[in-house]
Amino acid sequence: MDADSPGPEWSRLETLPGEEPEDAVRRMQPPPLSFEEQLAVEVDIVRQEFGRDPRPVEMNALIRLVKRRNGITHQ
Repeated sequence: MDADSPGPEWSRLETLPGEEPEDAVRRMQPPPLSFEEQLAVEVDIVRQEFGRDPRPVEMNALIRLVKRRNGITHQ
């Protein structure tokens, strides 16, 4: 980034009475994506990069990746 480029735009976060700033930030963030939504994002990336749907072995790898990212383990 050069010296003349504008920096990020900041806006003041409104907090509720008695609310901690960290809680206000958490309240304003969107909910996390579900497992299915995360997997759909990964499949879309494969489609964009390779122009095709993931192969079965790639789909298994994507499922393992999303499970690992979410801390889901086999029991």
